Amino acid sequence: MNARRLAWLGSAGLAFLLAGCAAGRIWQSWEPDEQRRYFGLILTGSDSAAARYAELPERAQRDQFYQQYWSQPDSQMVPREEHLSRLERAWNDFGGPLFFRDARSQVLVNYGPPEKEERNNPFLHSVAGRARLTGGDYVKARAWAIWEYPSQGRYYDFLQEESFFRTVAVTYSDRLHPLAYFESVPAESAGLTFNVLGSKETDLACGQARFRSVDSSRVRWEIYWQWPLDSGSCPEGQGYHAAFSLFRDGRRMMDDTIHYRVACTGSPLLRPLAYGQRNLDLPPGSYQLELTLAQDITGRRRSGRVSAELVGYRPGVREVSDLEMADLQDSTFVSADFQKGSFRRVVARLAPGVDRYQPFFIFYEVYHLATDRNREHQVEVGFGIYGSDSSGAMRECLVDTRDLYYQGQGDCLRACHKVHPMGMEPGDYLLVIQIKDLLSGRASTITHPFGILEAQAGHKPPKKP
Repeated sequence: MNARRLAWLGSAGLAFLLAGCAAGRIWQSWEPDEQRRYFGLILTGSDSAAARYAELPERAQRDQFYQQYWSQPDSQMVPREEHLSRLERAWNDFGGPLFFRDARSQVLVNYGPPEKEERNNPFLHSVAGRARLTGGDYVKARAWAIWEYPSQGRYYDFLQEESFFRTVAVTYSDRLHPLAYFESVPAESAGLTFNVLGSKETDLACGQARFRSVDSSRVRWEIYWQWPLDSGSCPEGQGYHAAFSLFRDGRRMMDDTIHYRVACTGSPLLRPLAYGQRNLDLPPGSYQLELTLAQDITGRRRSGRVSAELVGYRPGVREVSDLEMADLQDSTFVSADFQKGSFRRVVARLAPGVDRYQPFFIFYEVYHLATDRNREHQVEVGFGIYGSDSSGAMRECLVDTRDLYYQGQGDCLRACHKVHPMGMEPGDYLLVIQIKDLLSGRASTITHPFGILEAQAGHKPPKKP
């Protein structure tokens, strides 16, 4: 499996000017404050202004030019004082006169200090390393850093090469949190019951995935649904009733009702959707579940239906779960229904496709792995995206992917990592996950079709990094 990495250097003008700086060394005769000002123009993409600044022979001329530049109302993204403060921090933290060589400098100058930062210690990597780069650890232990700006929807992965860090992955995303989720509540506090004859019924977006149950003789069947809310504001605490009917081989097995209320997280300006999930542990067989969800007050109803063939997970017969596409995964607790191992929030994605430029998460499990004397498994994972060319043949698309390495307790791997199709054209694609058990040599493959849709307003990547 070949690791692929995205080397990001910002604008073409930036690369050209940095090369010129290294050759001409004009800036080396200047005082440190002038050097910072000059590279501040370059790092913020003001290439023509930086070139004009360097042409001026006298300090007084450069001071006057810089003052005039900052007096223009459209010349700045932040106040001048904040800009200079960021430049000074980049200078002090990332190499002094050579700070422009470190990719973190450009991100710091443009967007400020990270809202969240994680770093590893390569010398303690195998002992205490818990955090991961976006998508997982590199197989080789190297120094890396993750800078996150959730309020801006920006995420940067840096990897050290020699004395400086370069950018290996950039993610833009405005889907930070689910707007709301269905939280089950005791029946006595649920409020009104609904009249199934009271209003018109519409379709409920539903999905499902299959995993190995704690009881190895059974299968964990997860059912997901989304309810579009009426507006962008979240109806905190609004009551819902869900009626479930389970059938096996065409015969009704179960009818029950669960009371829910809507619990909101994140900003109310995000997508008006509420997410729900129910998990069932069932013996192998052919099943169908019918779900009707209704609001307590209005009686508005939505219904959906899912079906699946549940097959037991046995060595040599069925060794990997279904793949679940998710909008996000993070450590913020929402509900036990959304928790899978150490991943606390895996919210299933039920949309027909992925918007162009938007990343998504995938979750899957691998079973019956070999373990060492410490009862730990060691697994290498590679993944790629394939699409049809003009002749109809499937060809691998060049995107930001890398080999991942997982080591953990037990014979089961629970993997959740990010996939970013970048700017791939809208169309139908196939995601292929290749899994290798490093102890036994066993190889497994998961394939999952998905589509890329034309980007919606606000989902296109910013022009600047």
